[in-house]
Amino acid sequence: MSNYVSTLHRDASQKHVLTRAGIVREKPFKRSGKKRARIVNPDKLIQVPVVNDITIENHGSVVLFRWHTDAGRDWLRDSTEDGAQYFGPALAVEPRYADALAEGASAAGLILG
Repeated sequence: MSNYVSTLHRDASQKHVLTRAGIVREKPFKRSGKKRARIVNPDKLIQVPVVNDITIENHGSVVLFRWHTDAGRDWLRDSTEDGAQYFGPALAVEPRYADALAEGASAAGLILG
């Protein structure tokens, strides 16, 4: 998967809102008493590339979990047994174990790609 881009902001404005998907759109209306979306000035936005901790590659008979950060590497090594198979800088697992491993990494707060 390609790298995603997240959006950060420096200060607020009353004209635009930043949705959870990182899309800036016109603010529809002000809600009273409810939690509002974060208000953003689009002129003050900064684009920051998001680095995946682990990239999952399905090759049919084997699934590779390739780490890109120290946190991803440490989690994979701590979450597998000593006899785990590595293919270069990637953990190689059978497809039947891939879903459980991906769910565990996601639950640990790692960014998967």
